[in-house]
Amino acid sequence: MKAFLCVLLFFLGTISSSQALVAVYRGTVKSNGSGSGGFSPSPSRKSVYLIVELSTRKTVTLTYFGTGEKKRYFTDAPTTMQLSTAPVPGGRTAVVLSSLFAFFTDNDNYARALEYFRGINGTVTIRTKPNPIELTQPRSFTGYNTVAAAENGKGIFSEAVYSLPLDAKETIEANNANRTIQAAYDALLEQLIKKGYKSSNE
Repeated sequence: MKAFLCVLLFFLGTISSSQALVAVYRGTVKSNGSGSGGFSPSPSRKSVYLIVELSTRKTVTLTYFGTGEKKRYFTDAPTTMQLSTAPVPGGRTAVVLSSLFAFFTDNDNYARALEYFRGINGTVTIRTKPNPIELTQPRSFTGYNTVAAAENGKGIFSEAVYSLPLDAKETIEANNANRTIQAAYDALLEQLIKKGYKSSNE
């Protein structure tokens, strides 16, 4: 046992409502797709932040890519995901976050999307001030996002694969400042804007 205070909780476990604890993951996403509609042209490999608000299972992603005058970012709306855990070999525990979206009018107009992140629990430091906190949660996530849709009979699809290690520095900084998921997102976005990134809508 370490000398300082250790709070060992299962991932997304019981957390005081006064503690807006978040986990920040940063890595890459590789994607491909076809069609039109909401799928705008962008490189197949991009950098991405995944921010998880631990008490609510709410997540938001901030994706960025490009160099020079072509630096761009885009984000998805916050999503509250389902959580499940399962034992895996070696006495470890896997954590899965997932969400499903479905819209259907008829065979010519529909959309279905599945988002899925999986990690193996480990003990990580989530905050250092005013009191250190350690949580049992994944040190990294692998993830998938798939979309299949049709608009007026024209099919479109998108597939993405994520690799997301925990960003310990940003996680600790966010929790030391008691940031909510929105505040953590705003701080990361401000960093990107200072580096010359612009909205993909511009």
